[in-house]
Amino acid sequence: MGQRKQYTAGFKAKVALEAVKGQRTVQELASSYGVHPNQITNWKKQLVSEAAEIFTRGGVHDNDAVEQEKAELYQQIGKLQVELGLASKKIGDLATLSERRECIEPQHRKLSIMRQCQLIGLPRSTWYYEPASETAENLRLMRLLDEQYTRTPFYGSRRMVIALGKSKAGM
Repeated sequence: MGQRKQYTAGFKAKVALEAVKGQRTVQELASSYGVHPNQITNWKKQLVSEAAEIFTRGGVHDNDAVEQEKAELYQQIGKLQVELGLASKKIGDLATLSERRECIEPQHRKLSIMRQCQLIGLPRSTWYYEPASETAENLRLMRLLDEQYTRTPFYGSRRMVIALGKSKAGM
């Protein structure tokens, strides 16, 4: 079997344009250029379908669109550099959630809290979470436990419950 023929883009465009003009049949074009008629039909379809895109994009050589895309890419690169800088400085070997919480800069000029949390692997709810403080009743019971333990460190849990019940009833 022979090697597959490869045609340049200019050749394909030339043949497809002649097929679109319709001055000669596809069969005539195929015999004159030495290309299979099905291939010419495919090139013609491709030319017709992509011609609309050329005009919707404002032309193939639309420098404004290229410059705008380039500016957007530079902006994304800058953003990624800022994020990478934050991540490399902050993350390191952070193991605990409290260490990660300390890394978040709420007043950061370019990175939102949400993005900073994503970068260091911290759930946002953890950043906003404020632990509830101990109730007065719980603090009182802990104080009673401490007092009883200092008086009788040899009490087990059952005796401690009985002793706390007596001291609670006495108050």
